[in-house]
Amino acid sequence: GVYMTAGIVIELLVVMVLLPAILALLQLPRQKKTSLRTVHRITKHLLIMGEWVVTHRWGVVERVAIVLIIAVIGITRLRVDLDFLKLLPSDEPSVVATERCNHEFGGAMAIELAVVGDIKDPRVLSAIDKLQRAIEREEGVGKTASFADVLVLLHRAFRGDDSRLPDNREAVAQLLEVYQMGGSPEDFASLVDPSYTHARVIVGLTTSSSHEHARIYERLREQAET
Repeated sequence: GVYMTAGIVIELLVVMVLLPAILALLQLPRQKKTSLRTVHRITKHLLIMGEWVVTHRWGVVERVAIVLIIAVIGITRLRVDLDFLKLLPSDEPSVVATERCNHEFGGAMAIELAVVGDIKDPRVLSAIDKLQRAIEREEGVGKTASFADVLVLLHRAFRGDDSRLPDNREAVAQLLEVYQMGGSPEDFASLVDPSYTHARVIVGLTTSSSHEHARIYERLREQAET
């Protein structure tokens, strides 16, 4: 919408102001002037404007050039964004509910990342955990969740105050085996598949800005590729 408006304004300036000035500079043959008494009122004003533009053609060209330069600089700084929460009153129920979710659950919206590989491999788990800790430092990101978090909780439950990830495959398998004695693997099926080859990382978002969502997505992709 902004680009369309800017384009229409620039086109209007070029057609009504710059083009007559350029034609005047080309020294084209002039037709006999039309009597202002025989033309319509709107045409009178257009003829007066045209005469003024031709008389001050160099000034018109300079001013239009300045406007175009400013417009080009301004267009490069435009930021396309949509934040629906800012379009509604602060006491709107949907706004209040979204803010509550952001505060209580670490994000009313989310970006999800799929991880493919041997999810029981401690190196893969460590990479997932490192990705979570890095993206959580980004502004607009709330809480993150993954299968790595589940293993940290299990490790803490069975090993006391140890909040680290298991450092070998046997320890991972032991934790899962002990958990299955009283629980079910389906308890964390939303984070990892039964074959432990596909996992999901959920990144909670506390912002509803589309521009911020794109920025966070790019940072998440950069972190995932490192």
